[in-house]
Amino acid sequence: MHGRVCDALGLDDLTFSYEKTDGGPLPEVPGFKIRMARGEGRGGLEVSVNSGNLGEPMRVLVSYDLPRSLQQCTETVDLSIGAVLAGAEPWTKVVAEVLLAADCAVASNDAVGFIVSELAQVPPGLLGGLGKPLEFAALKFDVSAQATSESLGTPRREVKIEVLKEDLSRLYFEVTSQWPQITASKPEDFDKVRPIDLRPSEYIADAQRYLESRLQEIVPDGSKT
Repeated sequence: MHGRVCDALGLDDLTFSYEKTDGGPLPEVPGFKIRMARGEGRGGLEVSVNSGNLGEPMRVLVSYDLPRSLQQCTETVDLSIGAVLAGAEPWTKVVAEVLLAADCAVASNDAVGFIVSELAQVPPGLLGGLGKPLEFAALKFDVSAQATSESLGTPRREVKIEVLKEDLSRLYFEVTSQWPQITASKPEDFDKVRPIDLRPSEYIADAQRYLESRLQEIVPDGSKT
């Protein structure tokens, strides 16, 4: 697997580590974690493969901190996951997930004030009773996935909006998008199975469009990074 990933990315400096993990309810069948990584400036790339126990889904996770461009990030994810899964096809894919983060300026240069006054509209009495100075605020929204037979339709979204701790004048956004194969909340939904059949970059692109739309709605004059 390590050789396939190195060849796919054209890299010869990916570190490799392997460890057994707790077998959970079947301790005689331990899980494992494979980690391949390299640093890039202030960020870096990590490809990990985890299996918690026999019969549990395996998880392939690609983390890319501070990539040089979105295009480089999506191409790297496509190639990395393709190389990992090339060893024993076909796979049954049960979920796709993308986490994206961005930070954004606000016109007032006061992210705390923007959250409590503009977004949350906290009553002045409650706000004053919290104590001063208020140095952090955050909001979180969860949107449930809906049963569907469409690849990208109605995913689960978890949206976090908070003050960027390194710079109190900016907002930090984090959006987790998840496309489960099966989401059956009602009896009539049990026959709806979402195909997990797209390239990873297509899920990333959908999550990127969603994040950019929310940024534009919340802070239309903000600048994101």
